[in-house]
Amino acid sequence: MTMKKLTFKLIAAIIITTIPVMLQAQGIYIDRVYAFQPAPGQFVHVYPAVNGVTDSVSIAAQVESELAGKESGMVSLGGYGGYIIMGFDHDVINTPGQRDFEVLGNSFASTISNPGEPGIVMVSADDNQNGLPDDTWYEIAGSMYQQSIKNYSITYYKPDSAIDIAAVVQDYIFWKDNQGAVGYMQKNRYHSQSYYPNWYPDSITFTGSFIPLQYIDSCITGYCDAIPNNNQNMGIDISWAVDAHGNPANLTKIRFIKVYTAIYRVDGVLGELSTEVCGAKIITTTSPINNTHIKQFEVLTNVNTIQLNAPENATATIYTPNAVAVKHINIQSGYNNFNINDLPNGMYMLTIKGNNQIYTTKIIKQ
Repeated sequence: MTMKKLTFKLIAAIIITTIPVMLQAQGIYIDRVYAFQPAPGQFVHVYPAVNGVTDSVSIAAQVESELAGKESGMVSLGGYGGYIIMGFDHDVINTPGQRDFEVLGNSFASTISNPGEPGIVMVSADDNQNGLPDDTWYEIAGSMYQQSIKNYSITYYKPDSAIDIAAVVQDYIFWKDNQGAVGYMQKNRYHSQSYYPNWYPDSITFTGSFIPLQYIDSCITGYCDAIPNNNQNMGIDISWAVDAHGNPANLTKIRFIKVYTAIYRVDGVLGELSTEVCGAKIITTTSPINNTHIKQFEVLTNVNTIQLNAPENATATIYTPNAVAVKHINIQSGYNNFNINDLPNGMYMLTIKGNNQIYTTKIIKQ
C-alpha cells in the first residue's frame, strides 16, 4: 500500500498528520432497532405487518428488518407517544456549523390546516460504552419546542374484544391525559383490524412533550415526518439537543435516536394523525462515514479531542519527542474519540499497535 501523508489543521489549534490504513465499512443509515412501541392507531399491525407476532422483542426485530441499512421501508408510530428507538453502528459526530443527520418520514406538507404528522426526535450518546441505548436522552429543540407542553402524559385503554371485531366504532379506544382531557380513538371503515397492539397489557401510558396543533406551520424544523424528505429543512443539528431543563446539552456525538408521535388528532374517517418513520441517515459532509468502504485511516478533531477510525481493536500511546509515554488509550474497531485537553501544548507522537501493524501519527497541540 502506498503511504500518503494527510494533514488536517484544526481551527482550535490541533494539527494531525496521519498514515493511511484500510478500514471496515460503516454505513450512513441506522443498523439497529432496539425498541418499537407504537401507540394505538389505524396502521397498528399493518405497518409493519406483525404476522402473528405477540411480543415486543420480536416486533422490534421485524421493524429492524424493515428499516435498517436503507430508506425504503416504513413503520407507523400510531397516536400520541408511540415511539421507536434506533441506532447506528458508530458514533455520529457533531460537526460545527452543519446539520448532522435526518430522520426520514413520508410527509407531503405541513400547515395549520394540514399539519403533517411531526414526531419529536431525541438523541443519546453511548456514554457507558455498552452499545445499548441506556444513557441520558436529550430532546432536539425543534422550531416548536417553546410552544410544546412538557411532561405531557396520555393513557390508552384496551378496547373490549366484542367491539374490537367491528368494522367501524365511534367510541373505540378510550384515553385520558394528565391535562384533564378524555376521549376516544375511532375505528374507521378503511382499517378493520385491531388498533390496539396485541403485545400490550390492558392499558399503556406514554409521556413526553406535546405539540398543540395551532403552532404547526410550513417552516417546521427539527422533527420527523413533518415536511417532505427532500425539503432543505429536514436536516437536524446535534447542537439543537437540550437537557430536561431546556439547556444546551453540548453533545459532541450521538449513537442512538428515539422518535415519538408529538400530536394527537383524529380526522374522522381519515383516522388519527400518526408519525411514520422510514429510517434515519447521516448527512454531515465532513463525516468520514459514507456508503462505500473507507479506504484510508481518517482523523477528524474537535477542540482538544482526537477522533479516528481503526480497522481492528488496538492500543495507543502518546509519547513526547524524547519518547516519554504520557497517555495510554484502548481503541476499538471502528470509530473512536479521546480527549487530549490534559496535555500541555507541544508536539507528540501517537503510536497505535494493532494485531499485525503499527500506525504512527504526529500530533501538534498549540
